[in-house]
Amino acid sequence: MQELSIAPGADDTTLFTNVNGFKVDRAGRFWVFDQSTSSIFLFDAKGALVRHIGRRGGGPGEMTSDNGSVVLQGDRFAIWDAQNARISWFAQNGAFERSTVISKGFYTFGGLKTDRTGAVFITLPVVRNPDGRLGRLGLIEIRPDGSFGDTLTPPDLKVPDVGYSASRGGASVTYQSRNAASSMWVWQADGYFATVDGLRSRIVLSRRTAKPVVIDRGLPPVRISSD
Repeated sequence: MQELSIAPGADDTTLFTNVNGFKVDRAGRFWVFDQSTSSIFLFDAKGALVRHIGRRGGGPGEMTSDNGSVVLQGDRFAIWDAQNARISWFAQNGAFERSTVISKGFYTFGGLKTDRTGAVFITLPVVRNPDGRLGRLGLIEIRPDGSFGDTLTPPDLKVPDVGYSASRGGASVTYQSRNAASSMWVWQADGYFATVDGLRSRIVLSRRTAKPVVIDRGLPPVRISSD
């Protein structure tokens, strides 16, 4: 059963064509980033268009990419635009407020995080590998004045990093092996990391104000032949 339709008409697809970001604020409004136009559409809780925000470009309030966005306290909005090397901040009504310059050289997707206190963090490499490949990612706090604050490093799960790197023209990219064990982490709104250890089939919730929670799956490892 349909709960909500966002469009002026059932057959009208002119609003957006390539949704690359989607956030819901505390008022139930939708902040939608359209990659084709590099702009944001703000809809109310009933699906009506409130405001069309920004356009493709490098000027104030303009954007080229969504590398992570968060809803802030007071239903404000922030978006990381790695191609323009900055975070743009918008008021509750969608008006552009300011930009924070972020150095070029690294980008990811879903790279902005927040917590229940309203702090904002950006995902960046915090531990480098000695061989030059991209190291472990972590979070760096973005203070209200735009400066960097605390660095939060996720637990090192000691899972071997089996991957392949390619470099050209000063840029590099790393791909993980499909058959190797891997690990990952996510940031919880209560202010701690939750990590997944694929080598040991283990989930760890690294809570700040209580003992960590460890969830193990008791299964024997599956051997993979050299072929």
